[in-house]
Amino acid sequence: MSTSQTDLAFSRRFFFAASAGGVAGLTLTSQTVRAATRDVGSMPGIPYQDPKLVRDVVRRSHFDVDGVRDLVTERPELAKAAWDWGFG
Repeated sequence: MSTSQTDLAFSRRFFFAASAGGVAGLTLTSQTVRAATRDVGSMPGIPYQDPKLVRDVVRRSHFDVDGVRDLVTERPELAKAAWDWGFG
């Protein structure tokens, strides 16, 4: 006797539900990537600091206290700067 449609691992209902979930997941992922790559400096109300300057302050903070002090004296907002090195 051959297998019936109800014995198959993937039913039509499962296929459509999985497809809808996949499309929703891809849409949310693309929106998240767009939001993450948006230029924060163009968003009103969000403090913005030059990324190159922030990276320099954070890098120097590991070995050059006087250099950090000079940069923070010029731009006090750098005292709270953070840099994500991308390692989690």
